[in-house]
Amino acid sequence: MIRNLKSGTAVFTQPSGPIKCAGAPQKIACLAADSWRKQGVLRDIRVVMVLPTPGIATRKSNRPPCW
Repeated sequence: MIRNLKSGTAVFTQPSGPIKCAGAPQKIACLAADSWRKQGVLRDIRVVMVLPTPGIATRKSNRPPCW
């Protein structure tokens, strides 16, 4: 699905309950965006990350560089 998307909206979600690796859903979004950038189609894709919290990380030092 990620490989074939050339335009539109991609929605990534993060569950509200505890998960083994809280950064995994964010990593998938970053990897997908990087793949689209390399294909030259990122400008045609709206990337949405739906979080159960007000921010991507509670501490600024924990925010991934792609955000």
